[in-house]
Amino acid sequence: MAQFAVPMIKRALRAADGRWEFGFTGTPGSDYTLQVSQDLKTWTPLMKVQMGREGMIRFTDPDSKEHRMRFYRLARGRSE
Repeated sequence: MAQFAVPMIKRALRAADGRWEFGFTGTPGSDYTLQVSQDLKTWTPLMKVQMGREGMIRFTDPDSKEHRMRFYRLARGRSE
């Protein structure tokens, strides 16, 4: 049986231009869907990602300057 790592935010940084940058860890080579929410109740798929060989991906949210508050999570698999 394969071992899966729980996806986690390992780095969150506000860039000089106001956008948020993140580093996520998870199971190397696995597919995830990055989701966003304004209220922690309704989650919207933002993009599909595949974890790198080292088990890490980096992401900069180009729309984060437009939102006063935004939450992020990784869901295992690729939602359509």
